[in-house]
Amino acid sequence: MGLDFFDLQFRIERRIGITISPEDWDDLVENGHPPDFTVGALQFVIGARLNELGLPVPENLWEMICEDIGDVCGARHNSIKPSTWVIKDLGFM
Repeated sequence: MGLDFFDLQFRIERRIGITISPEDWDDLVENGHPPDFTVGALQFVIGARLNELGLPVPENLWEMICEDIGDVCGARHNSIKPSTWVIKDLGFM
């Protein structure tokens, strides 16, 4: 996992108030062929983590994730779709 992922993880954890485990990242990356994952899959994992903790899923979770991703990689927030690949399309390292 490169610096972009650590930056994104820090932003999401700080904004939403959860911890994204290394296993969550591994599951996201390992389940993809090639090893990559979509922004929609990331949203699902974050929502699942919130549910596990008994916390409400913010109505604007998608917007929050897109803002954080855009801030990390320079993509326009409104150009990010659930099917956008984090490594292939956004160039995460």
